[in-house]
Amino acid sequence: PGGLPTLVTYDIHWLQEQFYFTDRILVELKSALSLGLQALAAARAEAPDEEVVVAFPDDGAHKKMKGLFKDYPHIICDKVRNGD
Repeated sequence: PGGLPTLVTYDIHWLQEQFYFTDRILVELKSALSLGLQALAAARAEAPDEEVVVAFPDDGAHKKMKGLFKDYPHIICDKVRNGD
């Protein structure tokens, strides 16, 4: 087979990262988000008396992704620095 090599990456953190690669490689972006949503729905169905929540690592992730998880309560983690 000929042509350029292809790098397949799942759920890249920032879309700008796709441009870190040279022109000698093709970057193929994929997402596993649908699998995560299926897992949340399955967890809710398996334990209907339990609350299933989505935790975000920071406020930026919450702002970016909250619409995808609107059917679930959210937890937003925050970093607090003490001192210098």
